[in-house]
Amino acid sequence: MKVRALKQSQVLSLIVFAVGVFVLLGWALGNDLMTRVFPAFIAMKANTAVCFVLFGVSGFFMSSTNRAAKIFAGLAAAAGGLLAALTLGEILLGWRLGIDEFLFVDTLDPGGTADPGRMAPLTAVCFTLLGLIS
Repeated sequence: MKVRALKQSQVLSLIVFAVGVFVLLGWALGNDLMTRVFPAFIAMKANTAVCFVLFGVSGFFMSSTNRAAKIFAGLAAAAGGLLAALTLGEILLGWRLGIDEFLFVDTLDPGGTADPGRMAPLTAVCFTLLGLIS
């Protein structure tokens, strides 16, 4: 079996994926330190970590020559973009979709944000744009 080297974009995508998985694991274990980039920062929200996972998967498979892999990459990016767009709808239009704490109740940083479990507005904008261009 021939082993091929990963492209630089695939390595970076794996790092993005790993960060998302690490943070989700921190939420699952209730480990406060695993959900923060730096100890003084607020916890990365679970929805943000899910987007990291989805866009990491998308970036990894996007450079593939396999048609099915490219379709999968597009679906992962679309799912991440949709999650972020729905969050923007919650922020801008006052929707209450229940997606902010769908996976985990935000008990790690209850006073850190106005809406527990919700990703930051700028993060939602960036992920929405990523979903649109992928």
